Amino acid sequence: MNEETRYFEMKGGRSFYAITPPDHYLEYQIIGKKYLVHNITAKILPERMLIHDILNDQDDRYDEITEAAFKHRQEECLTTLQCMG
Repeated sequence: MNEETRYFEMKGGRSFYAITPPDHYLEYQIIGKKYLVHNITAKILPERMLIHDILNDQDDRYDEITEAAFKHRQEECLTTLQCMG
């Protein structure tokens, strides 16, 4: 079953995610004035558990955001920060 993409931000704003259940996520990770992009199709348990934890707000670490907010953060990375990868 393929659900609609949902968007999240880790509290503190250093990572934000687009998650397409059951097994795909895109993560932007901000490190200082640089960023990394992780485009993951979960194949191992730790990756699947991360998706589960984010979707279920495990340990109250994630806030759901709108698609517009995700795209705004994404554009900020692309225009103001240097890609590390």
